[in-house]
Formats: sequence, structure tokens, C-alpha cells
Amino acid sequence: MKLTSTGKLNSGLISTAALALRACSPGSTDSFPSAVARFIENTFFHLPHLRPGRWQTLSQGSEIVELPMYKHLSPLLLAMPSRADVHPTLASLLVPDVVIVRLPEPDENLDRPGIKVVDTETALCSPLRALNSAKPILHASIACKWTLPSDRGRNVSAEALNLMRNHKGRVPKAVLVTAEPKPTRIKSFTGGMDDLDCVYHISLAELIHACTVGDEGEVLVDMVNSRRLRDISDLPLDLAL
Repeated sequence: MKLTSTGKLNSGLISTAALALRACSPGSTDSFPSAVARFIENTFFHLPHLRPGRWQTLSQGSEIVELPMYKHLSPLLLAMPSRADVHPTLASLLVPDVVIVRLPEPDENLDRPGIKVVDTETALCSPLRALNSAKPILHASIACKWTLPSDRGRNVSAEALNLMRNHKGRVPKAVLVTAEPKPTRIKSFTGGMDDLDCVYHISLAELIHACTVGDEGEVLVDMVNSRRLRDISDLPLDLAL
């Protein structure tokens, strides 16, 4: 486990963005989801050599049922007289904290110099081709919670489970970003059977330093060693996988 600070000044792209995210506080005018979205835009969006594509973040207020993977759920929502009548199974698909989407590519981006990749008779269904669909493609859903009381825990787990159960096509990444100071609360999201891909802490090295002894420290070490809990600086590279 190599997460303790070296004491050296870091000025890399990811470390700079991570410092800005850690400077946020629950009492600030900037919401936590907005700060996390900005962190993604300042890091992952600058890695085209690792994960090519035209990317966007959509924050609270976006309905992912409008995206191709969940478009088949739209008739169910239209049949509801009001949002208050939406079934709990669909409710967590309505307003995720932050989602990352990839924009469909025009044919000129799909083709290579001297090589025509697509034509008028091929690849007529792929959502990656703008000719077929103008809708963005869901890449990841990020739950953003300063702390993790039990009621929020149930909401996050339900959101991740519904993303997997109701999609058509590739399963999107579902992760949690938090500043929760109690390892025992985080542990409920890092079990092997949980529906989240991973939990990311905005100050993991500092949390490890504060929990060096006792049961809390052992719980924290177990989560890190099992690779279910990572520092926020790992998220941009994990999104590029």
C-alpha cells in the first residue's frame, strides 16, 4: 500500500486537479457534484492518447433515460402523470449526480487517411456513428456524497443496481466519490458483492494517516488492499480503461 505522502511538491495534471477538489467544503457555494464534474473535465478529458473520444459531463437535472442504453424506458416515464408517480426502480435513473458521456462520431472521424472505415451499407446501428444517432453514449455514472449515512447508502446502491439491470448494450461504469471520514461506513460499499465498481476518496492518504491504529485502520487497509477503495487521483486513469 503506497499512499503516504512523500513530502515532495507535485505539479502533475491529476495532482493539481485533485488539490482543487480537496479544497472544496460542504459549506461552499460550489456543490460537490459540480466540483467532481470539473475534476473529471480537468483530468480525464485531457487523456485522448489513452482514451480517444469527444466527452462531456452531465450533472444533476440530466435524465439518462434519454441516452441510447435506456431509451426503451422513456415510454414508461411518459405514461406517468407526474414525476411523483415514477416507480422507485426508475427513480434513480432520472437525476444522477454526474454522468460522463461520449458524443457520437461523424464519419470523417471514423475513417482514417487512405482508409474508408464505414459506408452507406455498413455499421447502420452502432450508436458511436453520428449518422445513426445524435444521442450521447453513457460511459460512467458517478455518485457524489460528502458523507455516507445509511439512507444515502441505500440510494447509491439502488442507483448502481438499476444502471446494470435496466440497460441495453455495454454496462456503464458505476462509481462513488466521497469524503466520508469513517472507514466503517465506507466498508459497506466496498464488499465484493456490491454493485459499485469502486469507491474513490478525495483524501485517501490523509485518511490513512489519521487511522493508523485500531479497528478503523485495519478496515481501511483491507479495503485498499482489496482494490475496492482508491484515491480520487486514480479515477481519471480508471475511466480510461
